[in-house]
Amino acid sequence: MTTTISATPDAPLGVGSIIGETFSILLKKLPQILLLGFVPALIVLILGSTLTGDTAPQPGSLDQTTVYLIIVLALANFAITSVVTAAMVQLAYDAKLDRPAQLGSYIATAIKNLPAIIVLSIIASVLCSLA
Repeated sequence: MTTTISATPDAPLGVGSIIGETFSILLKKLPQILLLGFVPALIVLILGSTLTGDTAPQPGSLDQTTVYLIIVLALANFAITSVVTAAMVQLAYDAKLDRPAQLGSYIATAIKNLPAIIVLSIIASVLCSLA
C-alpha cells in the first residue's frame, strides 16, 4: 500500500521585501546614518592619533606603555562601535515606525546601556568567529 503525501507549497520567505525595506530605510535616513558613522570614526581617529602621535610603533620596540595604549585604543574602538550599532538599530526601528530621528536620544540610551551592549557585542563577536 502506498501513501501519497500532498505537499502544500511553502510560503515564500520574503527576502526580497526585507532587502528592499532595508535599502528604503537607508536611503530615507542617509544623512543621519552617515552622521552616526562618521562622527564616532572621527573621534576614534583623533583619539588614536593624539595618544600615539604620528608614528606607528615599531614591531621590535613594544614597551609596556605602548601595549597598554594599544589595548585601551582597541577597547575604546570596540565600545564606540557598539554604541554606534545600538544607535543605528534604534534609528532603523524609528524609521520603520515612521517616527522622527532623535540622534541624541539614541546615543544617550546606548551609553546608558553600555555594559549590556558590550557584553552582547562580545558574545556576538565570539559566535561569529566560531561560525
